[in-house]
Amino acid sequence: MKKVLVGLVLILWVLAGVQLWNLYGVRDQGKIVEAFHSSGFMNTKSVVEGSGRLNTTYLSLSGRKTMVQDIANILGIQENYTLTETYEDGQAKTVLHVKAKQAETTIQIITNEQKHDANVIDAKQYLLTDITLYDLDSALGYKEILDKIYQDYRIDTEVSLNLIGTHPGQMTLNERNTMADQLLEQIEGKVVSEHRDEELFTIYAYTKLIKDYDMRSGEPVNVNIAFNYDESQNVTNVYLSTPIIREDY
Repeated sequence: MKKVLVGLVLILWVLAGVQLWNLYGVRDQGKIVEAFHSSGFMNTKSVVEGSGRLNTTYLSLSGRKTMVQDIANILGIQENYTLTETYEDGQAKTVLHVKAKQAETTIQIITNEQKHDANVIDAKQYLLTDITLYDLDSALGYKEILDKIYQDYRIDTEVSLNLIGTHPGQMTLNERNTMADQLLEQIEGKVVSEHRDEELFTIYAYTKLIKDYDMRSGEPVNVNIAFNYDESQNVTNVYLSTPIIREDY
């Protein structure tokens, strides 16, 4: 009886440990969003995106439509979306798109066909997902959902989270340096490589708060900070992304 009780206690300890690990893992990653939120940027938004090649048999038009609708359903999208299909120069696109007050989502399946002869067609299929959120607090939740979707479809890729905001006017190099250093301190980031000048300001860093990372020049990287100036809007755009920025900047 004592052995049974000891075994049950050990199981409970293990389960508690797993729950605590998950809890603190989410809290740690949340510090990234908190750091960006507390910096006082304007027009903040987050972009969660993933892309990768589908390791499935050839999908017909109906198969592509079913897949994008299934993914939309997992993301909580069940109505008010548009579904379009195009085919041009051997490339078929099935696109589901929905725009709401606080979010805009696009899910695409792209099939590239290459004809070798009259009877042989090589097809490569890709899943691209882009979720733009105007509420930073929900960004991590959607990243976790998208991570799970790509994992379930056995697509070897990394889902990126991009936090984007603006600062009025053109930030000086000194202001950019100060802001970047403050962000790095808040997220406990260690600089791996950097380029800091007026034309190109980008920093690649690593933080233990995030478990995933890319390898660059033999070192782990999971945070990317960048600034650029938009002359037409007279604002400086600020990016904090993990693992790296995949948006054009």
